[in-house]
Amino acid sequence: IKVPVKIAAEQGVITTNNIKALSVETMGNKESQDVVFDIASEEKDLTIDFSTINNEDSAIENVEILGTLPTNANLGIKLTSGINITSNTASAKIYYSDKEKATKDLNDASNNWSLNGDLNTAKSYLIVIDNMPVGERFTANYTIKVPANLNYNLNASEGYTVDYTKFINSENKTSKATTLNLTTGTGA
Repeated sequence: IKVPVKIAAEQGVITTNNIKALSVETMGNKESQDVVFDIASEEKDLTIDFSTINNEDSAIENVEILGTLPTNANLGIKLTSGINITSNTASAKIYYSDKEKATKDLNDASNNWSLNGDLNTAKSYLIVIDNMPVGERFTANYTIKVPANLNYNLNASEGYTVDYTKFINSENKTSKATTLNLTTGTGA
């Protein structure tokens, strides 16, 4: 028996945000997802993978991926690697900032953007990509260390937003990845 199958994908830029070691895999559209760490557990090294896929009907340009690292709160997470680009995206430049709420404006000195960010103080990142053809997938990751013997009521979050311009009509658009809320939950 032959049955016609129609596979549909969301049009626009598709975002993913994953921690595979914890079976956390997200794809766009969902505002946030809680990732609960056990208290009194061993120290963990985790890799956070993320991707941006151009599923528009034309190439996109002026792509800016503005993200927050989970190092900005009381959970005690340390960044153990910078962002590693795992796709063949030659034009990508990665900037780091020690500001929690940095904007994507590279000309605003108060954002403290640097190509050689300090992993001990980095709280935000900005990835700038000149253009992405239709179907191109930008993938990257970074690693974090989650401390051992955590207490309740500790939280951190990480996520990103993609701003871009459609080449065909100069329309400016935004796509948001699912924010991962890293937490130990509420307790005594």
